Amino acid sequence: MRRSPHFGWVRAGSTTEAARAGAGLLKFVMRLPKILRPYASRIALPTLLAWASLVTAAPPQALDPALLIDRTRVLQGASPQGAGGGYWTHEASDELDAKERALIHARIAQNLARLNLPAPVKADSTVFAWPVRQAGGWADYGFHVIANYFDHNASYPGQVRDYQCGNRSYDRNNGYNHQGTDISSWPFAWLKMNEGGMEVVAAAPGTIVDKIDGNFDRSCSFAGASWNAVYVRHDDGSIAWYGHLKSGSLTTRQIGERVQTGETLGVVGSSGNSSGPHLHFEVYDAANQLIDPWAGSCNTRTTRSWWAAQRPYHDPALLMLTTGWGDPDFPACPGTENPKIKHVFAPGERIYLTSYFRDQPSGQSADFTMYRPDGAVFSQWQAGFTQYYVGSYWYWYFTLPASAPTGSWTVQAVFNGKTHRSYFQVAQSSANIPRATAIEYYNTTLGHYFMTAYASEASFVDGGGAGPGWVRTGMTFQAFLSLSSPYLVNAASVCRFYGAGPNSHFYTADGGECAFVRANDPGWSYEGIAFLAYPAIGGACTPGTQPVYRAYNGRWQQNDSNHRFTTSWSEYQRMQANGWNGEGVVMCAWP
Repeated sequence: MRRSPHFGWVRAGSTTEAARAGAGLLKFVMRLPKILRPYASRIALPTLLAWASLVTAAPPQALDPALLIDRTRVLQGASPQGAGGGYWTHEASDELDAKERALIHARIAQNLARLNLPAPVKADSTVFAWPVRQAGGWADYGFHVIANYFDHNASYPGQVRDYQCGNRSYDRNNGYNHQGTDISSWPFAWLKMNEGGMEVVAAAPGTIVDKIDGNFDRSCSFAGASWNAVYVRHDDGSIAWYGHLKSGSLTTRQIGERVQTGETLGVVGSSGNSSGPHLHFEVYDAANQLIDPWAGSCNTRTTRSWWAAQRPYHDPALLMLTTGWGDPDFPACPGTENPKIKHVFAPGERIYLTSYFRDQPSGQSADFTMYRPDGAVFSQWQAGFTQYYVGSYWYWYFTLPASAPTGSWTVQAVFNGKTHRSYFQVAQSSANIPRATAIEYYNTTLGHYFMTAYASEASFVDGGGAGPGWVRTGMTFQAFLSLSSPYLVNAASVCRFYGAGPNSHFYTADGGECAFVRANDPGWSYEGIAFLAYPAIGGACTPGTQPVYRAYNGRWQQNDSNHRFTTSWSEYQRMQANGWNGEGVVMCAWP
């Protein structure tokens, strides 16, 4: 049994049934499977109490140890040797007490009086975009779940009603009814918080009317702490609260400055009264009346949706598909999770395939296929789901045959009408994968960037053969040089061009872009294939590969065009801050 920082975890294959921590030792022991009860008396009382304290407050749900194997139907090829997983159960996640809420309103009122902003225009006209996004460098298919909606039932405790007349909200014994939308990072909330993986962005344009930063951001309980937050007043007079942000991540814009839709306000954190990383999004209209932005038959606060495109109440999706050396680890709050991801395996080695879902529906299934390098099916199976979970993860493991062919293998998952793929390599050792290092250079005179994956060319540049001013930046990424390698089934050729006018090189892994430049731009001479990389699909990289970003200096009118290619998200952001145009993910490197 493990517990997540924001919700309770129950692990498939566990030999215990969840029990409430305060239910008492006897009740806890009696809820153990019969096979374990004789041993319970041998366990020290402090150990049992500590164990009980880790159990979620959500209703217990017993899982058979063979649960997932029983629901796995092999369609073709090898059968999984084992399986498991866990699910996220619903529990309260935050609270703003009346005193803190009053202080926030008072600060906002003082700032509004001081700022003397224009009078609201066209009341009740704000339309929201989604207030979170996946940070650059992260390429998950999805990255969040809605943990809780607004509670429209003023009665308490345990009497909740969300905008859709469901129970996806909460209240508390002290009379607090949840007053916003909680959008939680999932999976690996703490890992992503540590690395800034889920950003909070302005849902609508407006003016910052208050912000607070510097508060502790690894809360796991309701201890009366203050949160980190940004408050934005829109042109119609409504105000959005963005709370629980990571300390030190808030926008540098000051109170009184404007923000635009999609502008970064901070990183999702767990500051204040919070049980794990999430965004609490709360909205007030121009009359300072609390509203719920979701349109639904049980929404008593507004008659329209405030969303430009309101998302479904349930939004089933596969969020991640990974290969690894074990099942993922979710330690007690606020421990950082370990996904145990791995991309290179040897013949005869065990491999884990793990899938992560949001709003997993009862009665639906997911189809998985593992392909050998030649496209032949190694295994194909179907997982059937018999219960709804807000968030869940399920894994299967195989031992690869001793005769497993080396090269690039593919894992495919089909769920809710969408197909996703992940790739891994089988090699006698990772040293057998024929990789090359793409080395970046910067010319201190030209202000240009250049890269090469050929060791001989790198030596030529290092020796001054390309002219003065070229220095290594220290930035590199892994590429391939040989099309004949069995590891490159899914790789794309990266075309290299040289522009004599700007004295600059340009690279593209997009076959269409390569053909267009060759046919239509005589100012750029095609020099051949620079190296091989994996293609970006829809501006993102598949799990197991590393995004390569392209920035452009925009100086074509000065005949001084130059592009920079980097796997560093921070460098990519810095280039844009310095006036370069961000062109997104253009290829994917071997990690």
